[in-house]
Amino acid sequence: MFTEENEHKHRKERRFRAAPHGHTSVPKGPLFAPPVDIYEADERFVILADVPGADPQRLDVSMKGDEMILTVPVREAAPGDARRREYRVGHWYRRFEVEGVDADGAEASLHNGVLKVVLPKTEYAAPRKVEIKQA
Repeated sequence: MFTEENEHKHRKERRFRAAPHGHTSVPKGPLFAPPVDIYEADERFVILADVPGADPQRLDVSMKGDEMILTVPVREAAPGDARRREYRVGHWYRRFEVEGVDADGAEASLHNGVLKVVLPKTEYAAPRKVEIKQA
């Protein structure tokens, strides 16, 4: 049974959710999911992802239809035989289904190993107050 509050929460969860691996090309090799926080404000979503040591030149944030895809090479394999390996080699990879965002207005920045992606909502997705006129 959905109450009005539960229905609103369910709609918000559907708007921005992790997408399953599917038709989108996925990097070869081991994949790791960086920790991600997603915040919603009236006019935008803000995504924070931990990507310590990421090279901004190799970091990729893409919008494809209703998907946001984050791909980051983790670390190049070192030459020679590893005596001990604690660093991961592969890609950080996250893919989210997004609804009601303006992909052309998306912005991303990297500071101290934290990637910040701002996705503005489209006008129809942003809440607005409807003026009531007297008849």
